[in-house]
Amino acid sequence: MNAFSILSPTLQFLLVLFLCPLPVGTDQVNKRTPWVTHSLIFVNVLLYCMFLPDHRLDRGSELFAIWGLQIHTASFWNFITYAFIHVSVEHLFWNMIYLWIFGPHVEEALGSASFSALYFGGAVAAGLLHTSIVLLMPASHAVQVEPLVGASGAISAILAPYAVRFHRSNINLVWVPGLLIFRNYSRFEVSAIAGIGIWLADNLFNAFKSIIHPASVAYWAHIGGFVFGLATAELTNLLGEGKDEYLLADARIAASDENQFSRALDAYIRFLLRCPADTAVRAELARLWLAESIRHSRRSDFAIAEAGKCFSAAIVDSLKAGQTKQAVEYCEEALVSAVPMFLSIGERLHLASAAEQCGTKATAATVLERTLRDQPSSLEDGMISIRLARLLRGAAPERAKECLMTYVRAFPDGNCVRLARELLEEIIAQ
Repeated sequence: MNAFSILSPTLQFLLVLFLCPLPVGTDQVNKRTPWVTHSLIFVNVLLYCMFLPDHRLDRGSELFAIWGLQIHTASFWNFITYAFIHVSVEHLFWNMIYLWIFGPHVEEALGSASFSALYFGGAVAAGLLHTSIVLLMPASHAVQVEPLVGASGAISAILAPYAVRFHRSNINLVWVPGLLIFRNYSRFEVSAIAGIGIWLADNLFNAFKSIIHPASVAYWAHIGGFVFGLATAELTNLLGEGKDEYLLADARIAASDENQFSRALDAYIRFLLRCPADTAVRAELARLWLAESIRHSRRSDFAIAEAGKCFSAAIVDSLKAGQTKQAVEYCEEALVSAVPMFLSIGERLHLASAAEQCGTKATAATVLERTLRDQPSSLEDGMISIRLARLLRGAAPERAKECLMTYVRAFPDGNCVRLARELLEEIIAQ
């Protein structure tokens, strides 16, 4: 027996809290309220407070026999209920602080429904592995006459997806003595991978050790929850999402430095190979090429052409996705930047219709004018000239007349000549 073990549990907790760095958060920022995480914390704390006045928080009590996970007499529901019962305030505190730190980010990454499934599934997986180890390893029976309780198995299931999805993040720590004495050294960060990796290594070591020398902590429950969390991360492609997020962040950071063009270009291209339908990022790449054309005039024509290809791809993908307003905005940006648009006649007509629907007739007219200029074969379709004239007749009647006359002269026997002549007479008469 060592000197630390003779202290009361409360004194042990206070000593650890005072001497060891306390995790208080991460460098990740949530964009929405994590209602499931907050609800789980509330329920855990509420149940502890409800049972505390009756002095029933003892592993040998009837409460633990009913709610806890008894190895030989457990019902299905005990694989869930055990995760909401805690032995002491110290037990509750450490579980809830880990849930509070990591839960919100995993909930946002997975969505509330999937996060709930992860939490409860982790509790079940933790209970199953713990039960299996106890039944298979007789040396561990000595300590397992008491029921399994606590949310640590479910919370372990959250740690794995966090480490996978946010593998570049840092955990914020506070050293309590530093707050009192060394203020400049009271706060620091540790890599999430390193922090969770150390936690996992410690649990694995103690789990295997417990097979021979029984422990008072259910380390195998932690391992079971963590493995379930890893499986969830794999099934939901959290690693891929994390890679995409960090790749895009690298691209944007490099793009902000004019000397890092090649690095930014490489990162953007690799991101778009993974996420080809992300039109906003294609537009970002177009702007990167435009900036490069301004900085290096010798590459101006090539860079402008590449910018045009990126804007064109963003326009087409937006139109296919029904995002007409977004397509028109990309079109207007391309027109202002004077980049070529690599669009088919059909795509240009679709874009012009989208611009009309959005109430931007000037943009629609410009698209049709450029269609007639860049693709002469489109002139044979008289309806393009007629549509353009109708858009221009109020603001630019001379351009409308010129458009119609050009068509009539080029195709005097065209299918739309009669309509074109009638519209031309109306414009002249107005």
